[in-house]
Amino acid sequence: LIEQAAVAAGRQIVADNKGDVRKTYNALVDLYGSQPRLGTRTGTSVTNQAYSTPLPLAYLASRLAGVATADVVYEPTAGNGALLIEAGPGNDVVYANEIDPTRAAALEALRFEVTTEDAASPRKLPQPADAVVSNPPFGAVREGGESKLFRVDKDYATTAIDQAVALHALESMTDSGRAVLIVGGLNKQATTSEARRAGYRGQSKRKFYHRLYNAYNVIDHFTVAGELYERQGAGWPVDVIVIQGRGKSARNLPAAEPPAMYSSWEQLAEKIPNAEPVSQQGSTAQRSRK
Repeated sequence: LIEQAAVAAGRQIVADNKGDVRKTYNALVDLYGSQPRLGTRTGTSVTNQAYSTPLPLAYLASRLAGVATADVVYEPTAGNGALLIEAGPGNDVVYANEIDPTRAAALEALRFEVTTEDAASPRKLPQPADAVVSNPPFGAVREGGESKLFRVDKDYATTAIDQAVALHALESMTDSGRAVLIVGGLNKQATTSEARRAGYRGQSKRKFYHRLYNAYNVIDHFTVAGELYERQGAGWPVDVIVIQGRGKSARNLPAAEPPAMYSSWEQLAEKIPNAEPVSQQGSTAQRSRK
């Protein structure tokens, strides 16, 4: 209920400050700062790994994906609709998939096209999406005492549910569409360039990013520190991946060039399109060296 109320307040902030992205972002940061820490978990939320996206990060992802101006929007793990904070009248259709029935009902109230399917399995939208945004649950899913294997296609399988959801979601994107994926990052103890390179060279992440960067045009990739997630009841760093259409990315793989890390909302503001950067010469963001 708190998350639903926060998203509703966030949507009102977006509506009230339409056209002023920096003012909107700052207001969402203030709203998030006043939110109580959502540390209480239910059996359902634990099973679904239902950690909603902090509203300032959700707004940034929405701006980077071009949700407000897309004809067709797709969110495969929509939760309470944080990543759809700009979705609505400006879109022809918004497809919101959410496995939890209570959250799905809240999304239906927003007049989205709601489904309750397993986002880690293949699915076909009635029409491809111009904008895809997703923050799926992270990591392995235990089934019968072992990690469940998610088969994406005949050539690729993974035990990381966020990787499976992300790749399936991208299958529904138009060839020139835009996508923003928020996936599990490295352990927060991996702070040096050497440790971060080693983390991205682990088998699971190496295979995932090799596939992603070769099939999709990744135009940006950065890490958000886990501390910014703590009011949502989590504290794990996340990687934000921005994609512009299909085709091999020109960027170096993260194992060769780890993504920049942002550890405050002020630093992260420099990523907002059409907004003044916070930092002056020499970014205050903690950037990994090549």
